[in-house]
Formats: sequence, structure tokens, C-alpha cells
Amino acid sequence: MTNSSKPQFTLISAFCEIIEDRDMTLFKEPAAIVNQAVAYLTARTSFTINQCALVAAILADTSGLGVEKGEICHHLGISNLRFISMSDDLESLIDMGWVTEHYSHPLSTYSINKSVVNALQHNIVPVNIEKETDDDSDSQNEDTSPNRFSLSDVLDHKEDAGLQGKDPEFIKSYDIQERELFYNKQDEEQIRQLTRVLRPDNFSAVQQRLGQKGMRKGICCLLCGAPGVGKTEFVYQICRQTGRSIYNVDASKIRSRWIGEQEKNVRNIFRNYRMMCYDADNIPVMLFNEADAVFGKRIDNPDGLGEKEENTMLNMILEEMEKLDGVMIATSNLLNITMDPAMERRFLFKVNLSAPDADTRLKIWHYMCPELPEHIIRPLADKYQLSGGQIENVIRRTIIDYAIRGAYPDLDTLYSYCDHEKILIKKTIKTVHGFSAACPPTK
Repeated sequence: MTNSSKPQFTLISAFCEIIEDRDMTLFKEPAAIVNQAVAYLTARTSFTINQCALVAAILADTSGLGVEKGEICHHLGISNLRFISMSDDLESLIDMGWVTEHYSHPLSTYSINKSVVNALQHNIVPVNIEKETDDDSDSQNEDTSPNRFSLSDVLDHKEDAGLQGKDPEFIKSYDIQERELFYNKQDEEQIRQLTRVLRPDNFSAVQQRLGQKGMRKGICCLLCGAPGVGKTEFVYQICRQTGRSIYNVDASKIRSRWIGEQEKNVRNIFRNYRMMCYDADNIPVMLFNEADAVFGKRIDNPDGLGEKEENTMLNMILEEMEKLDGVMIATSNLLNITMDPAMERRFLFKVNLSAPDADTRLKIWHYMCPELPEHIIRPLADKYQLSGGQIENVIRRTIIDYAIRGAYPDLDTLYSYCDHEKILIKKTIKTVHGFSAACPPTK
């Protein structure tokens, strides 16, 4: 459902709204559209209002030679004294590589790094920008310098700039292939309830009501179950049904051996998600697959830098979950999780997907390979307590047999395939930092 009250900005169009504020009201009484443009930019870039204004003013250069301080003051309608108070913001932009300062004129001039422009034209917030210097720009003709350009270079992208290509971490709902999933009866009510909440109309009403009551508006769900029961596929299908894209977080990549990197990774993940929520008509789902890797328990009286880093990271996750306005789903293979009580409280829904019973297994066999007759798959469903993922492995082997020999395997061969899958089911205790528990064997 489209929120008609929210202007549809891109990075370029938002900067242009500030540039085109001909009355220069940004620091006085800005028009509503300017306020909304600034709010969009601060959400997407984490810039201060001053930094957004400085980038916009430098983008307003029409000469292609950079802008002087006086021109920046003119564009923003501010005094020299006010500009001096913004010097720290300008230095930060230079340090980040967004802005290049040129010393070849009587007065210093400023321009936007060309690589920044290229990113903005594709509605991407540039990161890891290589800073450019006057030596870089002097090596090229001034008219084709990568550091200097005029506003006309970017205005063509004002209305139609968009993210190009596919991000493997961001999955659009319409790219998700439809699959029918089967669960035990005791699990179906939990699944239906979560699906109802995430339907766009219901979700908007839920958030509005929670906000009116002064409660957290974000929805966090913990999805537990043995490997192969369909946790990840369940998230994919619920997102397909409710029209929600997925921000797929690789929890294992949050960890780092470098001091401070884990907190930085957590901050960037949630920051990226907030940007996606702001840009989306239908709030996406942030999926933490295999969340056991990071969702642990804080250590009392931490001893050593590693334990302190662990606590700091978990505190940051807790803080981000507390102020989350979207939807977060975490999956875990651990059925009995020792989780930090503060984190457990933040999960509104706790869904435990049980291993499929005989009736559910029969449905899965029928769905995955309808060519096999009832008298073949019924004994397989009754005898072998396999998960949906393991049944799929067996079906894939039967399809391979058919492709090679032109016939499906007989019952004895199917038994051997199922026995092979059963070998992999062992009574194991899985130890993860912050978790103590196991996936008990299927009975």
C-alpha cells in the first residue's frame, strides 16, 4: 500500500530540492518539501543537516570549477559567521571523500568527488570513497576533470535515478518463487497469525495502534526448528504473500577479530535497513539467518577485551531492536536457546516449527514428486522421520535416476536413499557462544 503522504525522493532529487529552494529558507523557516528532503537525506546518509546543505550548495556549482566559500554562503543564505560554525561538518565531508578542496585559486574552492556523483546518480550512498587531491585533477584537462562538474551533469537524473542491478542481500518479493509448504497442525495457527500481522493493511493498523499506546512499533520474530523443517523458506513465502522484500543478513559476517568492527557492522546493517524502510512502500523484512552466531547472552563481569567486545555488540543489537520500526525475523536451528532475557523480551513472536509428522511427510512426498504412486510413498512417509529438506534430497536423487535411466527407482532403492539421509541424523550437542543446547534427534 503506497503512502501517498510521503514524497518519493531519490538522493539526487532530495539534494536538488535544497538547491532549488530559491528563497533560501533551509536555516530559517523551510518549506515542508525541503524539510522532507532533508529528513530523507539524513536517514539515508546519516549526515547532519549542515552536511546535507553543504553538499547541496556545492552541487549547485554551474561553472564546473568548484565553489568558493562566499558562493556557498549565497546558496544557503547564511552569513560568513554561520559558515565558520559549519567548518567541522565541511572537514568531515572532505575526510569522507565526498568533497575535494582545491588550493589552486586565490580562495579555496570545493567540488564533489566524481565517484560520489556516479553513486548518487544510481541512488546509492557511496562508501569507501578514495579521496582525490589537486594532483589527481591537475593530471587531466580541467574540462574533463573527474573532481569537477556542474549541476547539469546530474539534473537529468533527478526524477528517474534508481538502484541498478541486483543486490544479493536484497530480494524482491516478486523474485521469490512460489512454493507450497506443509506444517504440522499445532504449528499452523502460529504461522497464520504471523502472516495476518504482516499483511500490509493489518501491519499499518497494528503499527498505528501500538504507536498510539506508546509502545514499540517494530515486530521481531524468533523462528526455531531443526534443520530442514523450512524456516528460511517460510520467511520467503510469507514475504512473497505479503509483498515484502527481504534484506538478507549474513549473521556470521558481523563478527570480526578487529576491535570495534563488530559494532560497526551491526550499526551499518540496521542503518541500511532503515534506508530500505524509508524508500519502500511496503516495509521489507530483515532476515537474520542462523542467528545463533550473534544472538547470545551477555557475560556478567566480562574478563578480557573479547568478552567486553561481545557485550558491546549485544548491547548495540538490543538498542537497535528496541527502536526498530520494521520487521525482523531471526532463525535458529537450536530448539532450547539460552538467550539474554532482554533480547528474548524483544521477540514478540516466538515460533517453533516442529519436525513433520507422518501425515505432513506424506503431503510433502506427494507435492514434491506426484509421479510416485501412493503405495510407494506411504511406507516411506510412515517409516522414515525425515525433514522436508531431507525428503527433497531423496526426491532429487530419484529425478537424477529418471534423467539418466528413464525410469524412477524401485522401493528398495528409495529405502536406501532414505537410509542415507538417516545416517546424517545424529545426536549432537551444538555449542555456540551465548547458547547452550541442542537439536535433539528426530524420533
